[in-house]
Amino acid sequence: MFILLKAIFNSYRNNSNVPLLKWFFAIYLFTSLKKGISSVQLSKYIGVTQTITWFMLQRIRVAMEDEIIQFEGISEIDEVYIGKILSFF
Repeated sequence: MFILLKAIFNSYRNNSNVPLLKWFFAIYLFTSLKKGISSVQLSKYIGVTQTITWFMLQRIRVAMEDEIIQFEGISEIDEVYIGKILSFF
């Protein structure tokens, strides 16, 4: 979780005009899709230009390669969706 927040806040502070919600959505798509996502497809999803999403993906990749987090003991992860479908953009 720290790595994801680091990617958002470091790049968000560096003269980024992209709203924070779009950063979270981009990170979610980047990390949840098995084959990854291209900057062209991400730009269609979040509604910004392809060049902006290319820089966003680069910043996310750089932030994720800095540290390796190793879990100790038993760790469980589950996906849960609660509520109705929201329109983010």
